[in-house]
Amino acid sequence: MTFNANTFSGAITKALVLKSGRSTIYANTIGSSLDPGAGAANIGIDVVAGNHTLGDESQTHNTINGYAVGINVDNNATASGAFNKFESNTKDVTTNKAANSFLEILKSWFGHAEGPEDDTGQGSGGVVEGNVEYSPFITTDDM
Repeated sequence: MTFNANTFSGAITKALVLKSGRSTIYANTIGSSLDPGAGAANIGIDVVAGNHTLGDESQTHNTINGYAVGINVDNNATASGAFNKFESNTKDVTTNKAANSFLEILKSWFGHAEGPEDDTGQGSGGVVEGNVEYSPFITTDDM
């Protein structure tokens, strides 16, 4: 399944929940008007199972804005992608280390030229936690 050139906006708690199979998601604006947090603007893209592609550098970028977590990968799921723009999320990306979830999200903007803040405290941009490969990242927001 492919999701492209869509706008998700308004009072959204979770924009996309991917529970199985494969999908490709690019050129979307995924935002919420709710305050970030549990029971409110919780997760922009929630990868529960399967293997998914989130963003494509040959296409227009995804923008994920205003969630507690921009992208979450859980339950031994995997995802990869490039060319995503994270703005105003409490955490940009999280994975479940205990479940061996993994996300490779390269060439993306995390809100700062030094890249995202990871589990080691490196970087000054949006927060990434868990098994996340994010380098190389984009150093300007003019995507």
